[in-house]
Amino acid sequence: LHGSEGRGRFKAFSLGRVVDWEVRCQDGKEFRQFKVAMLDNSLKQIQVSEPEPAKEKRTGVRCVISELHKAYEFLQSDNTVQELSEIFATYLKNYPDVQIVLPVGKLDVSVAILSSKLIPLGTVEDEGTAYPFELEIIEWKAPTDRIVYLCNEAGFPLSQTDARLQAPGLNFSAYVKSPYISKLSRDGVLGLAEMNTVLTTVLGKVKEAVKAFYRERNAAKAQT
Repeated sequence: LHGSEGRGRFKAFSLGRVVDWEVRCQDGKEFRQFKVAMLDNSLKQIQVSEPEPAKEKRTGVRCVISELHKAYEFLQSDNTVQELSEIFATYLKNYPDVQIVLPVGKLDVSVAILSSKLIPLGTVEDEGTAYPFELEIIEWKAPTDRIVYLCNEAGFPLSQTDARLQAPGLNFSAYVKSPYISKLSRDGVLGLAEMNTVLTTVLGKVKEAVKAFYRERNAAKAQT
């Protein structure tokens, strides 16, 4: 509930006024479930129900956020599908069992992707430790803002940066993945990515990789 930084339960309230966590755990050979309920206007009051036999024979946590703030009514818009597809694309590709369901339907990134390419960027050393970096470029069928996402090793975006990538006519997103990005996030300095010498070096490689990908796609389109 608290998240890796100890603030997870509070971040949930940025979306809505009511948050319920439905928890299923294993007790010996039996599975039990209970609910944790909180309201944003009384964060110190936490209601925890008594455990009872679980309806599903598996462990897990389901977080339900209701009474959404007006700022998040965009979640019910069709235009949101493309934006969220870009944000969660690599994560959903790596973990096909994860589902994101919006009021407009289930998020299916495979429908929106035109092509993709995985590019190793090698390793970069920082304070005596070598960190591997990997780039995934995804070309979209719909127009995009060409954002570079900084992701953990699982492909989950932790931040983004405007690298000013020049590729006219190419609708794409670039995902830089590395445990080093996870480290910066834990240290609370990922927001200063443009000032980090390691990431500056990596983003230089990203620009060259995107240029090569741009030439490849143009050549493929010309052949077609």
